[in-house]
Amino acid sequence: MIVMIILALSSVFYLRANDNRTKLEIYRDNQLQGSYDLGKDQLILLADGITVEINNGRVRMKESICSNQICVKQGYSKKIPIICAPEKIALIIKRQKEIDIMITR
Repeated sequence: MIVMIILALSSVFYLRANDNRTKLEIYRDNQLQGSYDLGKDQLILLADGITVEINNGRVRMKESICSNQICVKQGYSKKIPIICAPEKIALIIKRQKEIDIMITR
């Protein structure tokens, strides 16, 4: 009985640890430019003056050449998409669990 309880608890912790797999998809002009793991810190240069930063499981538009800079002012995000309308760029965050559901349906 104790072994079963230990196995049940360890599987819950394992599933929670692996449920946090997220990725960033970057679209420009409605075309996928790339897919990136949010678990790996990196800078992504999309074009001259347009930079995306992944840091500690979060993403932000670090630099943009648009005039209003709303996408840059939004700061870091873990769930909410970041949109740069003048440059037609969308940073979409997807959790692995959501991706699995979309594929199986």
